[in-house]
Amino acid sequence: MQIVGLVAPQARLKGDYAKAGRRFGAAELRAARARHADTVRFQVSQFALDPQDSIYAPGYLKEVEKAVHLARGLGFTVIVSLQAERHAGKNDRCLLPDAGAERAWSRLAPAFTDDHGVMLQLYNEPVAKTVNSAAWQTWLSGGPAATARHGRCTAVGMQQLVDHIRSQHVGNVLIVSGLGVKTTLANAPHVNDPANPRDPQLVHAVHYPLLTGPLTAEWNRDFGDLSASKPVMVTEWNASSGWQCNPNVPANARRLLDYLSTHHIGVVGFAFDHPKTIVKNWKHVPTTYANFHCGRQYDGGPGELLFRYYARTPAASRG
Repeated sequence: MQIVGLVAPQARLKGDYAKAGRRFGAAELRAARARHADTVRFQVSQFALDPQDSIYAPGYLKEVEKAVHLARGLGFTVIVSLQAERHAGKNDRCLLPDAGAERAWSRLAPAFTDDHGVMLQLYNEPVAKTVNSAAWQTWLSGGPAATARHGRCTAVGMQQLVDHIRSQHVGNVLIVSGLGVKTTLANAPHVNDPANPRDPQLVHAVHYPLLTGPLTAEWNRDFGDLSASKPVMVTEWNASSGWQCNPNVPANARRLLDYLSTHHIGVVGFAFDHPKTIVKNWKHVPTTYANFHCGRQYDGGPGELLFRYYARTPAASRG
């Protein structure tokens, strides 16, 4: 399950994200446990962790550490994902990780180096407006890139982030996100793990697999084929009646979960503390596909499907 309430310091959170931040605690995590979740993904703010950023918050790292330790104490595996989109506190960002991401990891990664039940996701939803060999090369090695508001920035590259974190003697599993507005790993270049060249402690991640078109072929291309040789995870997923909807969403969502299970690919539901996603409300009642119709303002979703699927799926088969 994803938790959004720590994506920025409380003073920077807005709307439902601010409500989620105020409600976060052991009771919420226990409720997720009761829904058969075994992993919690926290998105955390690059801006608030970067000492050179205008909204740097010195106490924020301790807030993140406290949340992670709480989840670990309740038996969860934890993903800490670096976020630089607007919910993290600012309205513009580099579409690929930049020097600010590197500085944030300088503070964040060493905090969890002694706990290998914590995985570190390098950068949430890196984007290339056109996914081609040049875009993948910038994703890997850095170079000129665009900001979300059509400015310019300099990316540092996924390989540099991996090398930087490993230089701090951090041995945790690192999660590398794909491109194409989050959905693809097709043609992704190889990322080296300098600390473990023969047994890389790296996972590759996508978000929101497509639920239209020739599904199996698309899933194979975007991440399934890669999962035959490298660990892959869907680190954010929801499929509701009010977002990128088509009438076949309920059936195709079920097909997706079967596909992920067959390929040993884990999935993180978005979000356990955000109503009208996989939950209807702050009491964590699951959304359902009962009487499903597109355009009904997010009131149909995959929560019940997801929770029931993992209630009947042995932990060893989840990816």
